[in-house]
Amino acid sequence: MKKQIIKLAIRTIPRMGLATILFLFLGIYLIFPTARLYVDMKQGDAVPCELVVSTDGAFDEAKLWELQGVQSVTPILRFNATLSTKEASCTLTVEAVRSGALKQDQISGSVFPEESNMPYLVLNTAAVKAFRDEAGRKTDSLDLDGSFVLSADRELPAKVCGVCEDGKAEPMAYMSYTTAHALFDTSGQQGVTLRFTLDNAGSEPSVVSKLQEFGFMAEADETRAIQWNALQEQLKSSVLLCLGILTSAAVLLRQGWKLEMVQYAESYQALKYAGFPQKGIRKAVTIRTVFLILILSLLVSLISAIVCG
Repeated sequence: MKKQIIKLAIRTIPRMGLATILFLFLGIYLIFPTARLYVDMKQGDAVPCELVVSTDGAFDEAKLWELQGVQSVTPILRFNATLSTKEASCTLTVEAVRSGALKQDQISGSVFPEESNMPYLVLNTAAVKAFRDEAGRKTDSLDLDGSFVLSADRELPAKVCGVCEDGKAEPMAYMSYTTAHALFDTSGQQGVTLRFTLDNAGSEPSVVSKLQEFGFMAEADETRAIQWNALQEQLKSSVLLCLGILTSAAVLLRQGWKLEMVQYAESYQALKYAGFPQKGIRKAVTIRTVFLILILSLLVSLISAIVCG
């Protein structure tokens, strides 16, 4: 009986109608780009983005941490300096931030302490490679555990506590904002610059709006916001279109089955007289629908593979 049911299912596939098969194909075909858009959206949700703002007034840093969509916030202090040993030196940019806000990939060592009586530095790989001796020759072996002197508006003994990869070609050194603010002259700094790490690009417009209410000079990256909104709208449209076509296919399947029972009533009646149960006919209808969906899915996968190269 099972073989007879399967044979009936395959033999009656053409009875489903061209419109039904076409709508099923289109619905399944649209599932693939819709799923791809959904994955892109989820990946975007998981990728933090940065927002740099400034203010001339006072602010409550604790309230900034409470904003929805904010992962971290740190004031930033940037200045040029020279880091030197007895044998070599390097001109670099020092960026002072909160220790918890240093998101670079740590390669070796540790993050600087939040408070200390001397500069503890995390160098990027570009800074490690930028050391030169008095003759301008590249230093082959730099002792990171040795003694260093950091020269800005004053000279201070310093310690390199780690090395990170920040993707920058510019020599950089990262240190504690609290320590830098206490040890170096910041009177030339106009206002306060803060860097926010946000959950994703979608959080930026709402965070910027709140910061503007607090008196910050903040602007959203319009290009990033437009791209994010466009992706959201594209996903929404794709989902609605896919659901609409699949719903239409389901309606066509149901109506087509009713029409089929009328058009091929004699054929099905003959099967009943031959001992083929009504339950078997229903199973055959279910099997042919599943079989058709599988065939169309394989066809769509093959087309997608060819198109995507």
